[in-house]
Amino acid sequence: MGSRRVTRPPRPSYGRRPASSRPRWRLPSRGSLKTAGQAGLLLAAAFLLWRFFYIRQIEVTGTSQLDPKAVEHLTRQQLRQHIWSRNLITLGLVPLESELLKQDQRLKTVTLQRRWPRGLVVAVTERRPALGWKSGDQLLALDASGTAIGPVAAGQKLPVVVDRSRLPVKPGDRVVPVRFIAFCTTLLEQLPQRTGLELRGLEVPESTSELYAMTNKGYSIRFDTTRPVGEQVTDLVNVLAALSKLKKTPSQYIDLRVQHKAYYR
Repeated sequence: MGSRRVTRPPRPSYGRRPASSRPRWRLPSRGSLKTAGQAGLLLAAAFLLWRFFYIRQIEVTGTSQLDPKAVEHLTRQQLRQHIWSRNLITLGLVPLESELLKQDQRLKTVTLQRRWPRGLVVAVTERRPALGWKSGDQLLALDASGTAIGPVAAGQKLPVVVDRSRLPVKPGDRVVPVRFIAFCTTLLEQLPQRTGLELRGLEVPESTSELYAMTNKGYSIRFDTTRPVGEQVTDLVNVLAALSKLKKTPSQYIDLRVQHKAYYR
């Protein structure tokens, strides 16, 4: 007879229960509870502090032609761009000042000051319009530096220079040099006083080194803006005196662009 294999049932084990592979839930220790409580208190304190110093009032000073409410609205728009800018503690003054100057070319300087606990003071100085600049359908105001600061306001009376080249211009562009603005300003003062002529318009043919002044006599006067105004007006006075003696009147222009010489047609 062949041998038979006897299979015995496994022997039961007694004692400790075998460790389970599933993690057991444990109560947090006192130390971890204390740490979590402290973190919660810090977060609550930070939130209360944030809300307490949240910027709610904005005061604008120094405006004369600009609407203070428009400057306030622009400031609030910039504050909403970044969450950290809405609180006096985390607000960066210098970046906000730079951004306001960039957004509105009519602002010359912007100085910000915190007014605790919830206020902000915006002190501004404005760019003063000196001339109107018409190029094509655009009519922009230029300040003393020759920079376009925005459209000419309705009802604003400014001497207007027409650009025959019709080059496009936008606010913030440096359109003409400082000397050109100074030349036009001085010419507007001296020409009527010394000659009795009335200006009816100013034009730039191609370059700002030349300026054509239209008069009430039907002819224009051509100036070189790189030379002193007074010198050319003196030449004009002498030319007008000579023409008066000859009983002649120019039909088109008097050209003063050559030093100490004058041509007329």
